[in-house]
Amino acid sequence: MCAIFDASIGVSCVPTQWKEANIIPVPKVSPPQSIETDLRHTLLISTLGKVLETFVGCWIMQHIDSKTDSSQYGAFRKKLTTHALVNMTHHWHSAVDKGQSVRILIVDFAKAFDHVDHNILVDKMRSLGLLDIIV
Repeated sequence: MCAIFDASIGVSCVPTQWKEANIIPVPKVSPPQSIETDLRHTLLISTLGKVLETFVGCWIMQHIDSKTDSSQYGAFRKKLTTHALVNMTHHWHSAVDKGQSVRILIVDFAKAFDHVDHNILVDKMRSLGLLDIIV
């Protein structure tokens, strides 16, 4: 397997079979009333694809961890939503204790990643010094 992983990374190509997935519908509510709104899909991809994805993800995170904002919580291991809420609450209480005001703007971007220009994303990854082989 190591030789296949090395070859895959070396030529920047993942075997097609590793990209295939079975889609499993999971109800958001019980019982679901509408296929369009009451079900979310879960993708079951191959185990080898997951393992390779984990290796590459770890390389990326090790490389960019020191270059990211410490207040960034999304998509980082061991930095949960709960940590973000605790940090936010701490800052609010500190401001109020000092007689300062607190202003909050909360934005929820629906399908945010689906709207990212992937060319810009790849350029950002290169600007962070990620190897071309990864991006």
